[in-house]
Amino acid sequence: VTVNPEETNLRPAMSTTVELLACNGLPGEARLFWVNGDDEVDYGVVESGSTRVQSTFKEQRWRLRCEKPSAEVECTTSDEAEQHLLLTEASCRQKPTTRPAPQGGPLMSHHLTHPSFRRRLESRLAGAPAPVLADLIARLVETRLVSEEAVLALFDAQEQGEEPRSPGLRVKELVAAMESTAGEAKEGGKQVQRGEDGAPGEPASTEPASAVTLHVSSNRAGAMELLWLSGEGEEIWYAQILQGETHRQQTSSGAKWRVRDSTTFELLRETRCSSAAKQQLVVNASSGGAGPSSSQDNGTPISSN
Repeated sequence: VTVNPEETNLRPAMSTTVELLACNGLPGEARLFWVNGDDEVDYGVVESGSTRVQSTFKEQRWRLRCEKPSAEVECTTSDEAEQHLLLTEASCRQKPTTRPAPQGGPLMSHHLTHPSFRRRLESRLAGAPAPVLADLIARLVETRLVSEEAVLALFDAQEQGEEPRSPGLRVKELVAAMESTAGEAKEGGKQVQRGEDGAPGEPASTEPASAVTLHVSSNRAGAMELLWLSGEGEEIWYAQILQGETHRQQTSSGAKWRVRDSTTFELLRETRCSSAAKQQLVVNASSGGAGPSSSQDNGTPISSN
């Protein structure tokens, strides 16, 4: 999508104007994109060696991309008056084929208690104790596993007998929450799972996924890629981590993460997060080369001492 920036109205309500300085330090021209959900809005060319000053607002996602050489950087703006998006040779790398899953963008956790969103949720929850289920869904939104728009899209798809397939949309968690909570209401407080014939089955878990911070550190030479493994087995890219760096990733208990070499895409480590609030995954020089089975482990809790 190509637009005239002067003719667009991207201003969220009650937002403060910020200036994004998009700097192109590569020999080829780059293009600046505003990220609107799954769409990109083209804001034009940033020539080699030049800087574009773009007026925007906090909590907006922007991408700066160069085709030759292939490189891309992305940021979500904060409330600082001046921010930078820098494209350099360090940005050039072999990237996975999938883009990062949406992490909320403008739909951040402080929108969870917005009355209009709660009303829209509860109006779609016929047959279930709406406030309880709304809290469960809000928990998923707050940990950024889904966005508000993705939640509402799920309801639309269910009404049409379809299952949406959007990166970051945790369909199974939402469906499980809906079914178990509805079952609790129908069975007089006893939480149940129902089979295809509608008969009660084994008791369902009442505990929602726990919020987790995964600390991923690199002690090996070269760059590596952090990928989330979806329920369908798809690897979704989240971050690049350089030697000596530690990346803090917000996730949830039970989530699976992989780390691959940026150049060879060799699997280095794989982990499944436990319920500990803080966990760590350290990649050393000896990691990799043994395949998924031997490199898989559980998230290591970080001591609070």
